[in-house]
Amino acid sequence: MRIKYRSARVACEACYLVYGGGGDCAWLSESPASGSVAPAGSDEITVTIDTTGLAEGDYTAEIVIDNNDPDEDPTIVPVSLHVREGGGTPITGVMTEVNCDPLTGVTITLYDGIVVKGTAASDGSGDYSLTASISEPGEYEVVASKTGYEDESQPISITELGQEYTLDFRGETGLIPNAPDVFYVLECVNHWLFPEPPCDLSVFKVLEVVNAWLFPA
Repeated sequence: MRIKYRSARVACEACYLVYGGGGDCAWLSESPASGSVAPAGSDEITVTIDTTGLAEGDYTAEIVIDNNDPDEDPTIVPVSLHVREGGGTPITGVMTEVNCDPLTGVTITLYDGIVVKGTAASDGSGDYSLTASISEPGEYEVVASKTGYEDESQPISITELGQEYTLDFRGETGLIPNAPDVFYVLECVNHWLFPEPPCDLSVFKVLEVVNAWLFPA
C-alpha cells in the first residue's frame, strides 16, 4: 500500500497513524503503524494477512489511516478475505542432475508472475513436496535453483485447487552444473600425442576436447 499526499494547502508534513479492523483484527497487521510524509512525498505500508487458525469463510476489516490532512482524515481502506478449506494445492516431484543423479538441497519455487506462491527443498533422495498457496486455477511457473548449477524452470497448469500435481526435474529437465572451463596448451597436447622425443610439431592431428566433468563416459 502506498499513501501519498499532494495538496497545495498543506505545506507541512502529513502525519499518520494506521490501525486495522478497529484495532483488534488478529489476522490483519500493518507496518509501519505510524509515520510522516513530506509535502508531495509518499510512504509505503506493508499489510500482512495471517490466516492461521481461521475457519473457512469470508472475513472483512478496515484499515483506518488517521492523519492531519483536513481533506483526507481519516482514510479508510476496506479489506476482504476468503479462506478456503484444504490448506493449498500440493506439487510433488523428483529433482536430479542432467545425468539423472538425485540432487539434494535444490530450492523449488512456484511463481505467479513475480509473486512467490510456494517454496520447498529437495531431500537426500531428490524428492520434493511443495504446497501452492493459490486462490484460483491458472498457469504458473516452477523454478529450481541450487548454487553451482544453472537454474531450470518449467510451466505448470493447475486446473483444480486442492488436487495433487507432479512435476519432475529429471534428465533433460534436470539441473546442469556450472562446469569449469577446459584449458590446454598445444605444445603439451603434442607431447601427449608423441611422448618420445623429439616431438615432431610438423605432424598435425585433429584433437577433440570434451569436458568429461560435465558429461562423463
